[in-house]
Amino acid sequence: MLGGPKLHNLNVLVVDDNKFMCRLLENLCRGLGIIRIYQAGDAESAIEILGAKEVDLLITDWHMSPMDGLDLVKFLHTDPNSPNAYVPIIMLTGHGDREHVCEARDAGCNMFMAKPVSAKAL
Repeated sequence: MLGGPKLHNLNVLVVDDNKFMCRLLENLCRGLGIIRIYQAGDAESAIEILGAKEVDLLITDWHMSPMDGLDLVKFLHTDPNSPNAYVPIIMLTGHGDREHVCEARDAGCNMFMAKPVSAKAL
């Protein structure tokens, strides 16, 4: 593909309760040419942003509270009040074992990435 994908047109939402990780993911996205990056420190804020903004990709951490990333994915895909049931989702976690990967896949994640995340992997 000539010139590579046009990632600058994407609207990305990064959800992580760790501010450092949010900034790191934002910087990785910017390095890929993505301009519009929203951040949420918890799942509830993410749902609000998804209701207010057009989001093309959601990147979420698994371990958050009170609602974790897996519950966020399940809500988005199954709840009738979901603001965006079809948004592609990348799940991030420090646990890359088969059980976690399968659980994320079964919940509706499109991709699973174990931390630490690199620009190349993203």
